[in-house]
Amino acid sequence: MMLSATIRPADENDRLLVDDLIQFAPFYHRHLDWIGPLEWLGRQPFWIIERNGEAQAAFGCPSDPPGIAWIRLFVSRSADLPIDDWSVLLRAVLNQHALHPGDQIAFLGLHSWMIELAEQSGFQNYQNIVTLEWDQMAIPEQASIPDELLIRPIRQSDIPIIAEIDALAFAPLWRNSVEDIKRSLPRSSYASVVEYQGEIAGFQISTTTSVSAHLARLAVLPKFQKRSLGYALVHDLINHFLSRGFFRVTVNTQHDNLASLALYHKLGFSPTGEEFQVFTRQIEEE
Repeated sequence: MMLSATIRPADENDRLLVDDLIQFAPFYHRHLDWIGPLEWLGRQPFWIIERNGEAQAAFGCPSDPPGIAWIRLFVSRSADLPIDDWSVLLRAVLNQHALHPGDQIAFLGLHSWMIELAEQSGFQNYQNIVTLEWDQMAIPEQASIPDELLIRPIRQSDIPIIAEIDALAFAPLWRNSVEDIKRSLPRSSYASVVEYQGEIAGFQISTTTSVSAHLARLAVLPKFQKRSLGYALVHDLINHFLSRGFFRVTVNTQHDNLASLALYHKLGFSPTGEEFQVFTRQIEEE
């Protein structure tokens, strides 16, 4: 296979080539991202296998934020488990030096075939993600919330502060960069901050489909946690979506994030039974 194929970095000029590959390839993994995988073309690592003017496979994992490289795309035309395409492209990524020792490559285990490939190449299960849902007809009872807080829509000028809150509230693997937050806001249906004691103390970003709403991001400054600010934000967003006719709200969280699970349980969320694994591999010194 290698003698008749070209293995090279992909760039913006490969958009049509990679799009055609995505449309017709039987093996297709994309990250659950604010933008599609084609939008990452032009950033490395992003590699392609090409044969006779046709893309055979592609693998993109540009880091964002620095040090965290989610696999944004792996796609292959292989008729069988694409172990050859995966191995060749992963080796190209590791040899390119666009990633650095200590960086992590990560992916969501959305497909059994992808998990099988990863487990054969040094990836380890890092954590599990669970889905919960709220599907009631009434607003949950409001807990004791401080009177001095204010919930308002996010402004563009809030983005640097929101990014700081995000970095303080989450482990490195789960942090959003400033650019990722900027990408999320135009695609959100409702995004708000909570102001408390004179500063922005937390935020939430939610989306909608035709039938339900989804809480995509919730974070509160660690120094203000356990003061019902996260509760206030979620209570407010449920109220917002109920007023628009949405009676189902979903959220994803880590299976071992006990504080998050307790908050959603208090608000009436229940597990859906949907769960998927997160896999990581650390870049090693040569």
